[in-house]
Amino acid sequence: MSPSLVSRIGIAAVATAVAANAPLGAQSPGASVLARRYREADSLHYVMNATNQGRTETLRYSARADGVVRKDSLGRFIEDFEWSHLVRNGRDVALVAGPSVRQRLTLSPDFMLPPDVARTDPRVLPPVLDLLTFYVDLWLSAKLPLAHAGDHARVPRGTPNSWADGRVVILGEDAIDFDITLMSIDSAARRARLQVRHVPTAAAVVHFPASWMQPALFDTPNNWVEVTKTSDTSYVAGAGRETFDVDIDVRLTDGAIIAATMENPVDLMERVCRDAALTTCAPPYRYRILRRISLEAR
Repeated sequence: MSPSLVSRIGIAAVATAVAANAPLGAQSPGASVLARRYREADSLHYVMNATNQGRTETLRYSARADGVVRKDSLGRFIEDFEWSHLVRNGRDVALVAGPSVRQRLTLSPDFMLPPDVARTDPRVLPPVLDLLTFYVDLWLSAKLPLAHAGDHARVPRGTPNSWADGRVVILGEDAIDFDITLMSIDSAARRARLQVRHVPTAAAVVHFPASWMQPALFDTPNNWVEVTKTSDTSYVAGAGRETFDVDIDVRLTDGAIIAATMENPVDLMERVCRDAALTTCAPPYRYRILRRISLEAR
């Protein structure tokens, strides 16, 4: 998978997770119906399936994450996962057990754990980041005063997320607000359904290096931009709109995720350019990147 395609599968979620640590108001820990209630040594088992359709290739993968609730060195509850059973485009992928396929997450209200991307096996990076997205969405929602079916909140973001590495990805940014609704509470089944829509910000906050990137493709400002360098005289540049629609089923007895789905389209206009200023470019072409993710507890 190319570095550009890797960036488009959610590396910005890492920055989102860090930024989400900002205080959100007076909601007290444990007050939410969605609050996580940990018990040390409890186990968790998830299977993730995904389709990532790009312009010229489609990646399909499935993977399993097995975790256990532990306390870290500071006495905080974390969920310690190990990824296995990775299948990419129908082929089994041999993974070596160890830190490169481990992921620590938490739904404790006071902190968030972005992954160690540098140490993560690149082959499991897509499921690692997708699982992080589900956790960030639930973690953030549990900090809001959502108590009854239909309760709604919007959490704006004033700054863009970045996944640029400065070498291949010269510029990579997106900007989203969180539009959150507690859809239902089923007391008999002891589960709640949460919807988190990641929507474009009201004003454009990402940085567009060329004027042709600025006109909105739809009725909201463009909120996604990426420039990759393929050689000293070849740059691939695109701008457009990115959204996420996430649904999460939460077990009310302990606040754990039962199941989740995500649909993540990026509609963009892209050009191949011969200069870093992106002024000498081939005609533009439009296409859609579409990612669909499902997560199920086993």
